[in-house]
Amino acid sequence: MRGEPRLLMAAVLVALAAFLAIDLTRAARRAALQGGGTAAAASVAGELGEAEARAGRTEAPAPPRAVPEVLPAVPPFLPPRPAGAPRAVSRSSLPGRIDELLLHPSLNKAAVGVAVLSVSSGATLYQRNAGRALIVASNTKLLTTAAALVLLGPAHCFETLLLGEGELDAAGTLHGDLIVKGAGDPDFLAPDRPWEEHLLPRLVAAARAAGLKAVTGRLIVDDLVLDRQYVAPGWNQEKLGDSYQSPVAGLSLYQNCLTVLVEPAGEEGLPAAVRLVPESSVFSPRANVRTAGPGSHHLIHVPAPVKPGQVSVTGSTPHGATPWPVTVPVAEPARVAGLMLRDALRRAGIALAGDVVLAEFPYDPAAGGLVRLGAARAPLAAALIEMNKTSSNVIAEHVYKLCGHARELRGTFASGAGAVLAVLERFGIERGEAASADGSGLSRGNRYAPSQIARLLAALYRSELRPAVLDSLAEAGVDGTLQRRLDDEAYRGRVRAKSGYIASVSALSGYAQADHGEVLCFSILFNEYGGRNAEMKRVQDDVVKLLVDLEAP
Repeated sequence: MRGEPRLLMAAVLVALAAFLAIDLTRAARRAALQGGGTAAAASVAGELGEAEARAGRTEAPAPPRAVPEVLPAVPPFLPPRPAGAPRAVSRSSLPGRIDELLLHPSLNKAAVGVAVLSVSSGATLYQRNAGRALIVASNTKLLTTAAALVLLGPAHCFETLLLGEGELDAAGTLHGDLIVKGAGDPDFLAPDRPWEEHLLPRLVAAARAAGLKAVTGRLIVDDLVLDRQYVAPGWNQEKLGDSYQSPVAGLSLYQNCLTVLVEPAGEEGLPAAVRLVPESSVFSPRANVRTAGPGSHHLIHVPAPVKPGQVSVTGSTPHGATPWPVTVPVAEPARVAGLMLRDALRRAGIALAGDVVLAEFPYDPAAGGLVRLGAARAPLAAALIEMNKTSSNVIAEHVYKLCGHARELRGTFASGAGAVLAVLERFGIERGEAASADGSGLSRGNRYAPSQIARLLAALYRSELRPAVLDSLAEAGVDGTLQRRLDDEAYRGRVRAKSGYIASVSALSGYAQADHGEVLCFSILFNEYGGRNAEMKRVQDDVVKLLVDLEAP
């Protein structure tokens, strides 16, 4: 979950994006909408009816990708250190040393699960309750990553299409409807992501490149690659106004969030300036924010999720402070995306005569009667890096549902669960008591055994997917959620892992490279511990230090 400083920088980038251009595509096939997904997949006989006849044949489920090739060697991810490191931990003493660390008072009544494997030999070096399924928090993203790389592939790109239903004449007028066909691109916010990489300006640019000047019909939003159950049942319903629980849609812009920027006036007591990012005609602020005394706290309230129209912003901000961002999720994300696209097209000089409507069935780009106007593509690999390094929930949920669609032609939370558990088995790991409820780990219904996670990590490392997995994980002491962990020179960069935290759950799973070059994989799960998560992080880090310090076999 990304902090407010990241959001401030992202907000500036997003503001620029709102002033630029766009690109689209279209086609047909019938399927299901809403909720937990009674969605009629194209492969279900008798459910397509007239829509299928109109749109042409729908695609069949993609054949299962083969189990990733197992590579013959297990190289280290860093050069080994010279032999004779004074910190060396003997292999015989490792279990006892880990046991001592797990005697921490805050773990006295906790459910503790730990598994440590050698990737090279497959040998188990340590285990405690390794077969017990526990809540894993954001370590869930490791399972989502594996499913995405297996079912979608490391080279997969989200391809959002602009399609025309009708004739595009020489003057640039489309006589018919314009269709934007979503691909589940989460369009994530990141401070280092150039503004031109966001989906909205790329769609506008594509429309302009196609010579589009006017549309006589409607703007149809085909978001049906994913269903319209925008939030998972297991999420905290009282926190749906928080940006870390932003909704999941087949067409998403700016990760389905709106940022409110509040800037204090030059004098105490005067109204603060409030603007919305991205700027558009879809939302407008209704602000009552006062400039408070220097040194006071930011007290900004924005009821959320926000709907198109006026956005209420109340509270106070301290005099002399820098602009303060408050990022909130939007309601009805697919409709909001369509409205923002129409607004951006009009700003770019492209007139749309009709309304924005949600598609009643998925369009097939290969069907007759559709003109491909353009596309906006974004690599899955970049999304996985952002997802794992910064623990982005919204990316994880989009990818999770897309994995379900790849396997069942239904992009739902239920099909995502089926995809993740099927991939686990594809690597030869029994499901046991494993349970999948979402792709991010927000739900307490995600439960896996430490041995399952460690074995999955070992299998991924030994496969052709190793580079994509390693690239996506945070490096200890270097970046992401592990930037301030294990940052001593002896350990910096020698651990690639995924952290995880929700109330009373702390997790760390990944890879550690011993000084002699051996690669170890580990999963450390704590449930219902006493004390603070900071204490649990220290215990986890101390366990991992032992692995880096481990002597050669």
